[in-house]
Amino acid sequence: MFYADIMKLPQLKELVLLGGAKGIHRPIRWLYFADCMECLENSDNLGDWIHGGELIIVTNISITRNIKKLKQFMYAADKKNAAGFIINVGQISPEIIQVADTLAMPLFELSLSIKLVDLSQLVCKKLIEQENRENALDRFFADLLYTTYKSDMETIYKAQYYGIDLQKPACIAIFRLFSEKGTVNEAEQEEYRTNLQKAIQYEFYNQGSKNLLLLTQNNDIIIRIPLYTLQADIKEVLQHIRNYFARFCKLSFWVGVSDTCDTVEGLKAAVKDAVKTIRISQIMDKKELFYKEMGIYSILTNVENESLLVDYYKDRLGLLIDFDKRQDKNLCDTLETYLECDCNVRKTSSVLFVHRNTLRNRLDKIENILNQKIEGLSFCMELQFAFKVKTYCDMFLL
Repeated sequence: MFYADIMKLPQLKELVLLGGAKGIHRPIRWLYFADCMECLENSDNLGDWIHGGELIIVTNISITRNIKKLKQFMYAADKKNAAGFIINVGQISPEIIQVADTLAMPLFELSLSIKLVDLSQLVCKKLIEQENRENALDRFFADLLYTTYKSDMETIYKAQYYGIDLQKPACIAIFRLFSEKGTVNEAEQEEYRTNLQKAIQYEFYNQGSKNLLLLTQNNDIIIRIPLYTLQADIKEVLQHIRNYFARFCKLSFWVGVSDTCDTVEGLKAAVKDAVKTIRISQIMDKKELFYKEMGIYSILTNVENESLLVDYYKDRLGLLIDFDKRQDKNLCDTLETYLECDCNVRKTSSVLFVHRNTLRNRLDKIENILNQKIEGLSFCMELQFAFKVKTYCDMFLL
């Protein structure tokens, strides 16, 4: 839920935003009353008591009058990506407003006419309603992708009920967190995935996509991007998500984006394309990859008889691969680099950090093993393609 949803409630019309307006689209996950004894005794460790997304209410005058302590609260809350603060009227100093503006942390003044019990009841009710709606959207999205409806029109009408137009241009994006094995535990991974989901919802809400279809599967987050609602280029939107997420998490993520679709069946095909794209992004070492940018890999991922791919690269590189294994050499790497450097000896020797004579000796050895000169556009392109096929097979088939 976002602040715009709260501000629509007539009972809270006297809730006044005093600072941090640039963060007004921070997502709200729950309320947290920071007047508890734990917080009073551990003012430096507010981050230990929240998970992120909390709208923090502070009414204890011993905290609000202590500018240093309140600033500590705000900085600790920002590190955990809290939603914002609500403080009683007359207890907010200009210095605290300045901190809120610096952090883009929404800071609201609570009027005496609004009772805390009413505030908590209204906000919590809205949060529960929003969660129920998101759960319903999740189920609908899962059914849309993985089950068969009687007709496309049935699906289209059901989507319209949720304010979603499946007949307008959209694409599928898959976000995948990555980390070195053993660097984060399961609980941390779950927290990072939740924060990434918030970052995605935050940015697309800003872009006008209030009914975002989103589904989490293991370490992936799958979303349908309604292109017709975006106010910026999709690459710019993805960069905003990356920047926002980086503020709170040490992990990064891959993104694979499908082609555009505007039909129900096209949406299902787009999911398959996005899966292929995010797999290939790891081969191409691109944190962000669009299906149209896959190049030759868009062909490889659509080959159903995968044994053909293995046979293809082994027919052309098998002798060299076997030699490297027997002799513990890396002539395959030498040849691949040479081809990537447009068969330029000087450039290749520079990339490999070897003398040109050493490189020439290696190339002579490779030609002897392959029993063919490494020359001619057709043969060199064939070898390059074989290396790409090998890379693909090594990562996904073997």
